[in-house]
Amino acid sequence: MSSAIEEKEYLTYADYLEWNDERGCNGPPDLVIDILSPTNTQKERLLKFNLYLEAKVQEYWIVSPENEEIDVNIFHEGQYFHRLYGINPPDVKENERAPELVPVTVLPGLEIDTKDIFK
Repeated sequence: MSSAIEEKEYLTYADYLEWNDERGCNGPPDLVIDILSPTNTQKERLLKFNLYLEAKVQEYWIVSPENEEIDVNIFHEGQYFHRLYGINPPDVKENERAPELVPVTVLPGLEIDTKDIFK
C-alpha cells in the first residue's frame, strides 16, 4: 500500500469483519459503493471484492468515473452476479447498450440514473 489512507481503508475493511460492537451493530452493510480512482490497482480491487464476498455484503457497486460505468454485484448463494450499467455513447448499437438505470436491490423500487451520477 502506498499511503496511510489506503492502509486505514484496509484496516477498516478488516475491522468490519467483526461486525459487532457495544451498540449492537450486527452483520455487514447491505450496500457498499466503491468509487475507483486512477491509482486503484487490480490487486486492491480483488482484495476488496473478496472481503465483501466473504462478508456476504448483499450489493457491491464498483463505480468507474473514468469509464462512466457501474459494475453492480449482487450476492446470491455464496457468489456475486454482476451487471454493468453506464452512459452509452450515441454511436453504440442498440443491442450493445448498457442499461442506464441502476436498480438498488437492497432498497426495492429505487433506481438511480447513471446520467445523474456522472454529470
